[in-house]
Amino acid sequence: MVKVKISPTGIRNEFWRGQLKQDVRVPRHYARIYLTRGVKNHPMWMEALAALLAGPAQMDEGINPWGDCDMLKVSLGGEIFYLKVDCYGKAESMDQGTEDPADDERTIRVFTCLLASEY
Repeated sequence: MVKVKISPTGIRNEFWRGQLKQDVRVPRHYARIYLTRGVKNHPMWMEALAALLAGPAQMDEGINPWGDCDMLKVSLGGEIFYLKVDCYGKAESMDQGTEDPADDERTIRVFTCLLASEY
């Protein structure tokens, strides 16, 4: 049995990713999803986003060293896509990180789908 490390922040990140995966109407004050220009222009962007939302949490130390589940990676057609999660405070400007990323009432999660070349 492999022991998996996941933090309270990682648990909340996975919860909200699951909501996005199920196409649940997620209030914008809890989670948002963005696509970079490179992803929007890529012919496989929909497949990549679907794979990133539907895939399991990636607990590889190289991708997820702190157990926060804040980065996922998928390779499609020779291109590497990432889903990066950033946790901001509830201010509309989103210019500061949250003080407690495990607290949904104090945190907005921004899921950004990007190409490896854009990271």
